[in-house]
Amino acid sequence: MAEGNETSPEPQEASRPKQEETPLIYGEVRKRIYKRLGLKGLLGLSVLGLLASIWWNWEKVQKQPVVSDLVRLLSRKPLPKADPQRFSIAMTHLENDIGGENERLVSEALKEFEGIQIIKLDRALTLEGTIPEVEESAGHEQARKYLQATGADILLWGTVLHHDGKSLPKLYWTTARDVNRDRGWGRYQLGSESFELPSLFWEDLGKLLQLLALTQHAEFEDQRGHYIADQLGPFINKVRKLLQDGVMRPGWSVAARASTRHLLADALTLVGRQTGENAPLEEAVAAYRTALGERTRQRVPLDWAATQNDLGAALTVLGEREAGTARLEEAVAAYRAALEERTRQRVPLDWAATQHNLGNALLRLGDREAGTARLEEAVAAYRAALEEGTRQRVPLDWAETQSNLGIALRLLGEREAGPARLEEAVAAFRAALEVRTRQRMPLEWAETRKDLKAVLQILGQRTEYRRAAVHARPVPPRRVSDPASGQ
Repeated sequence: MAEGNETSPEPQEASRPKQEETPLIYGEVRKRIYKRLGLKGLLGLSVLGLLASIWWNWEKVQKQPVVSDLVRLLSRKPLPKADPQRFSIAMTHLENDIGGENERLVSEALKEFEGIQIIKLDRALTLEGTIPEVEESAGHEQARKYLQATGADILLWGTVLHHDGKSLPKLYWTTARDVNRDRGWGRYQLGSESFELPSLFWEDLGKLLQLLALTQHAEFEDQRGHYIADQLGPFINKVRKLLQDGVMRPGWSVAARASTRHLLADALTLVGRQTGENAPLEEAVAAYRTALGERTRQRVPLDWAATQNDLGAALTVLGEREAGTARLEEAVAAYRAALEERTRQRVPLDWAATQHNLGNALLRLGDREAGTARLEEAVAAYRAALEEGTRQRVPLDWAETQSNLGIALRLLGEREAGPARLEEAVAAFRAALEVRTRQRMPLEWAETRKDLKAVLQILGQRTEYRRAAVHARPVPPRRVSDPASGQ
């Protein structure tokens, strides 16, 4: 036993050099590297060792707070670009979306809505702060930056709320253009069995698409009077593709489609006017007529009347370019149909505008016919328009109606023997020039001055003719008893 006790510590003593052997080896290696490669070599070896250690323990390292943020920042994909020929919806990752389940559901559901482009952004918008209004405002501001970078029309982002094992996405809609809408977010309860998006989601989407189309259309309307046909192509293609979808969503009702189709027809009419091409006008006429089948007189009488009015405008332009009168007759019929709902008592200014348009179609017809009946109708329509479209209410429209009235009166005056109609035409042109001044509207001023000069020349020629006729009459000889003879 004594011998055993004396010999037992020997293995422990022998293991100490082995434990200290590793650091000694490392120290020796460092010394040799330093002697051969210097400080740079030693630092390089240390960096390589650190990288090897990170790579070996990557699963643990990447979960560290700072490292995980850095990894996510470096590994995310660049922002994609939207197709300018389609309405597009960009979608970010949803905050608190475990496994990305809600994001996949929304994304797949949106793909079923044909006519729009879905863009997935490898980004997430997080609401941070204690004041909800400030958080949401900051979120929308960042969302608009993403919209500007991608060229998309709508950005869908948000968070997922969890309670009792159920999830409720709270989604925010941010638009590239400012649109007037009731709210910018919605909570959407997913179907427990079907996992379908609720009708409220589709209603919100449908309203947004309508508002976007309407807002972009209004931007073009603000430029009316300028050449913008070259800018309308992308908008027209977007709306065309949007309307190609045959599936009726809860938020994309017949009325919504009709309203959007009307906007498409308006844009096509403008392109046809400005480019001189008939194809866009033909497509516009077809679109208006389709819309009339969707927004019926019984359901929405004033909307129906507005479509009839704009259909008449497209037909009038086509009729002006064609030799026959069929299109112009159709235009007159469309305007008169519109006036059945656009009454003076209900919508006086719209009534006046349609009366003006009716006068234009009748004027074109009267110019091509030998009689005066159509021209008389045109004069009556213009004068009716002036009763509500007064100079005080709508001065530019009033001046345009006065000018067109002058043209109709001139045509009538040319076909009549007396000067009355021509003198009325002079009065109408001079009234128009009170508003169409050289400073305010130089082109219209010049056109109206030209029309006025033409009428005055006709009057002048007739006056000279009458004078010449009077001088050419034989003068009867004076009688002897005539006191003027001086005898």
